[in-house]
Amino acid sequence: MYFQALKEIASERRSEVLETKAVMLESEGQLSANDIDAAYRHLGVDPSHANVLADEHIISQYQSRLLDVSVEEQGRLKESLKTLGTARQSQLIKQSLSNCESGVGIIQC
Repeated sequence: MYFQALKEIASERRSEVLETKAVMLESEGQLSANDIDAAYRHLGVDPSHANVLADEHIISQYQSRLLDVSVEEQGRLKESLKTLGTARQSQLIKQSLSNCESGVGIIQC
């Protein structure tokens, strides 16, 4: 919540100091509510329903979207899944991505 507010205030005020702080937090992996909502939407999930969906559903949405997209879009989808793994503090999503990168596991890459 703080990060989201900081980004909005930095943008509205065009404050270089606040924008720098926001960039620093972002580089440390801080996520805003907008980042998380965008990741859900990118995977075809309504953010307002996210709290009732299992991690397996999120992974399934990711896999189904991979089938008909370009390589560049696959990378963006993977980033969205990574964002959600972090936001949801999901070991299943994080492990699935890790397995994907190492060539093992249930997730299609």
